[in-house]
Amino acid sequence: MRTPTEVETLLESAFQRIQDERMAGVPILNDRIQVEAVGFEEYGDLILGVLVTPWFMNVMLLPMVTDAWQGQVSGEKSVFELPGGSFEFIAGFEDGVGEYRMCSLFSPVFEFADHDSAVETARAVVDGVLRPVADTPDEARAKTPPRISRRDLFRSLAGAE
Repeated sequence: MRTPTEVETLLESAFQRIQDERMAGVPILNDRIQVEAVGFEEYGDLILGVLVTPWFMNVMLLPMVTDAWQGQVSGEKSVFELPGGSFEFIAGFEDGVGEYRMCSLFSPVFEFADHDSAVETARAVVDGVLRPVADTPDEARAKTPPRISRRDLFRSLAGAE
C-alpha cells in the first residue's frame, strides 16, 4: 500500500521527467510554475491531492493499492462523490506512477503570477474537495450532495478570499 508521501514523490518525479523530456520547448509552459504535488492525503482507499505543473493543475486520485485500477481505459470518464461534491475525473496512466484519475482545474496555468499563488490555490482546492460543502436547510433535508462543477468549486473558493 502506498502512502500520500510516496504518491507525492512518484508524481513529482514522473511529471518533472515529462516536463524535461516531452514538454521541453512547448509554448504553453508557465516558467514561473514548478512541478509540485500539493496536499495529498488518504480518502478511503484512495489518495487525493492536487498536482501543479507548468502546464496544468489537476486534482489527482490514485488508489492506495498500486494495481487496484489495473486495466482501466485511459481517457475514460467517471464521477466521484467527494465531501465537497460530485466531480468528473478522467483515467490516465504514467510509467512510474501507474493508474490515476485526474480532474482538470487549469490548463494552461498562465493565470498564476508565481508558484506560491498556484500552490495556495491548490491547497484551497484540496480543502474544498475534501471538506463537506455547507448545506442550505433544503439541501440538508434532501440529503443529497450538491453537484458542483470544478469551475463552480474554483469560483466559490476565489470568492471566499
